[in-house]
Amino acid sequence: MKNLLLSALLILVHIHTQAQYAVTPFATGFSLPVGIENCGDSRLFVLQKRGLIRIVNPSGTINPTPFLDLSSIVSPSGNERGLLGLAFHPKYKENGYFYVNYTTTASPGATHVSRFQVDPNDSNVALPNSELLLLEIAQPFTNHNGGNLEFGPDGYLYIGMGDGGSANDPNNNGQNLQSLLGKMLRIDVDNPQAPNNYGIPADNPVFTGGAKPEIWSYGLRNPWKFSFDKHTGDLWIGDVGQNAWEEIDFEALGTQGGRNYGWRCYEGNVTTAGVSQTGCPAFNTTTAPVFVYGHSGGNCSVTGGVVYRGAQFSAMYGKYLCIDYCTGILWEVVPNGTGGFTGTQVLTLSTGGGFVAFGEDMHNEVYLADDAAGIVYRLSNPSQCNPVAYIYGNDTALVCNGASAVLQAQSSANLNYQWFQGNTPIPGATQAQFSTPNTGTYKVVVTNPANGCSDTTSVVVDEIIVLNPNVQPNGNTTFCQGGSVVLNYSGSLPFEWNTGETTSSITADTSGDYSITVFYSDFCSSTSIPVTVVVNPNPATPSFSGLDSSYCFNNPVSSILTGVPAGGTFSGPGVNGNVFDPA
Repeated sequence: MKNLLLSALLILVHIHTQAQYAVTPFATGFSLPVGIENCGDSRLFVLQKRGLIRIVNPSGTINPTPFLDLSSIVSPSGNERGLLGLAFHPKYKENGYFYVNYTTTASPGATHVSRFQVDPNDSNVALPNSELLLLEIAQPFTNHNGGNLEFGPDGYLYIGMGDGGSANDPNNNGQNLQSLLGKMLRIDVDNPQAPNNYGIPADNPVFTGGAKPEIWSYGLRNPWKFSFDKHTGDLWIGDVGQNAWEEIDFEALGTQGGRNYGWRCYEGNVTTAGVSQTGCPAFNTTTAPVFVYGHSGGNCSVTGGVVYRGAQFSAMYGKYLCIDYCTGILWEVVPNGTGGFTGTQVLTLSTGGGFVAFGEDMHNEVYLADDAAGIVYRLSNPSQCNPVAYIYGNDTALVCNGASAVLQAQSSANLNYQWFQGNTPIPGATQAQFSTPNTGTYKVVVTNPANGCSDTTSVVVDEIIVLNPNVQPNGNTTFCQGGSVVLNYSGSLPFEWNTGETTSSITADTSGDYSITVFYSDFCSSTSIPVTVVVNPNPATPSFSGLDSSYCFNNPVSSILTGVPAGGTFSGPGVNGNVFDPA
């Protein structure tokens, strides 16, 4: 961001042009809030620039004890330094890990990306001494630190890094692939590779000439806030401009890395004023923004937002929202039907500046942080009250366990649901999720009891496919000691063996129950498939009674005393059953 205002301002909210958006104060009393996150429950976690993470309860009250206090190690000097990013691990409920981005006092102004852990005995406080440093990135100037952290749908941690500051990117960091500045970074926090405390995803782009392997995309000036669409997984980046243009960049889910967004050569869709184009790539070889707006009327700095995927306001559903920091103009950006996007101004907030971050709660309702006033607002749609009736999935239902298709509506705690088959209400089907063993036409009516508004949508389930992953041993699973069997998984869904391996074939050479857990999407649970391997021990060396090296032909036969195999037999010269005749 640029020029983050530090003085508290009186907030007067009014709506220009269209009346479908409004903001309502939700929680007050913050000092320079710069981020809003949730960990999958009803709480919000608000970052304060000077180093505190505060917990906001569903009622809007703030816990008196911070979740984490990093004020002793955070350097907030300058308008754009401080505690800038927070992301909870996708398995936070199991491991308690979360990640922060801050500028440190230890190496003045450098960016630290670190992992911390929640107190296992108190979910409202973290362990301040649990820090594990992942990245330290030197910052040449005080501005353009980026700072946002988000886990993508691929499970990797994305890190937005500004170009290091000053005007016109004097060190050309945005185009320099040997620098982590001016980039979107992507790392694997679950599979560290020495000497780092993180790994490099195998499908990160491969550049030449000593390029940093952490780089996912480059040519960014200051990607202050970015987000992933909770429904599609698409990536939206709000890249703060310099003197003329603010831009929104877009990557559809599945897009390969390596995109060049053009900075410092290009600002928005034009060449950057005052920057030599010597050595710059042609504009048509870079990735152009999908939406830009200029600095007329006092606009100065875009705050990247989110795609609304909440359940309360159907008119907002699926629209990307961003806001200008200085003017408070809220934009919605939507596909235009011809492969591009259209941005529309939908709300102006007379604040004098301050809207620095968007956030979402566990139901994907949207919030805005005003750092100047110290207020977190909730975004709403008072003039169009219909809730969202949206069913995840498609006409072919994929079944994980059992023989029931699972239909999942967009859910919220304070909405009512009624499922129908055809036009007949289904008794007891009054939750956001509904399971059925039968094909047919289903619909859900979603009602907001607070205002009586409702919406409906339907889905035709014309086929129910039971997914049975195929796990087969390559050979007999019972064998003698010293042997082995190869276990094969031939499916295409993500999986993990109980040995921790993720290869499609593993070798089993000890007795035990081997299983593979297959992970489904579309709201299905995982399935564990067991395979039992039995290794029979080899028989012991047999011993004989009354047998030595001297004997006569008329000596009695000798009994085999030990080593008799359970369920097996001996064989060889002189052996008859379990006796041995030395003659």
